[in-house]
Amino acid sequence: MNKWLMLLLCVGFSVRAEQPLTTFAGEAISLDGSTPVHLVFFDLWTAYGGEGPDKLVASLPASYREGHRIVWVQPRFNVTDAQLREFQQAMPAYRPLVVDENFSLMRRYGLWQTPGHVIVQDSTPVFRGNNQQLVDYLEQQGEK
Repeated sequence: MNKWLMLLLCVGFSVRAEQPLTTFAGEAISLDGSTPVHLVFFDLWTAYGGEGPDKLVASLPASYREGHRIVWVQPRFNVTDAQLREFQQAMPAYRPLVVDENFSLMRRYGLWQTPGHVIVQDSTPVFRGNNQQLVDYLEQQGEK
């Protein structure tokens, strides 16, 4: 393949990867702003059962929650748009909500199960892990 065509394709894919996230409600969320974004990957069926990560996130210090944009991410697996709308009405704490189509965000950040957390600052992931790893990380950072 022509090397210039290959370069053009690579640039096109890298630009696409940096596009802002879009919530289920259509709101754009930028990952390259000055406010760090805390992506919380979860499963709404677990959240309905009272085992979701909302309690952990609510227990984070107010200073952390005020200094980070918390964004909930539901993988597009075993869930319909109607179920997502119903979930947003029943569980308002899980807003803003992003649907991870084709597990693209999970793959981008190397997460393979929920719940999972990624903290992104200026387009760069600075943390990736599960609930306990998040607690440990925040303690190391003096946030917990």
